[in-house]
Amino acid sequence: MLLGVLGLAGIVTAVVAGGVLGTSGQLQPAAVQLLTLPPLGGGIGLLYLAVLSYRSRRELAFAPDGVTVRGRWFRRTENWFAPYSAFEGVEGRARRVLRGRYYRTFSVIELRHPEPEKSIPLLVCVADRGSGETVLRQKARDYAQALGVSVL
Repeated sequence: MLLGVLGLAGIVTAVVAGGVLGTSGQLQPAAVQLLTLPPLGGGIGLLYLAVLSYRSRRELAFAPDGVTVRGRWFRRTENWFAPYSAFEGVEGRARRVLRGRYYRTFSVIELRHPEPEKSIPLLVCVADRGSGETVLRQKARDYAQALGVSVL
């Protein structure tokens, strides 16, 4: 959302700078200042994302009886253990995500918890064009068997 706002600010700045330039074709001092704002805003936005990604981590430890999750996202921390019986099961599904102007399909295998924020992605990959659905179901069964939970 932040990068969207900065992008919009860049568009508005470009339109205003175009109006300031007018037909003279020469840059006025105010236009020079306006033309430096979008790169500055974009740089600040990227720096913000870099700080967020550095501060966000999620570590998973799988044990024979359950999974331990430790992590943090900005100001929120999580540190919990859940036995495999607390999970609903393993779900394999294809998920369409908009990337730029095109949709990409990803295969997702997830250890699903009744509380969605505690669900754990086990595998995320670009979906195969051929027998992707069959392979996805088989991998979901393999994960479910290894963890001792049901397949959804």
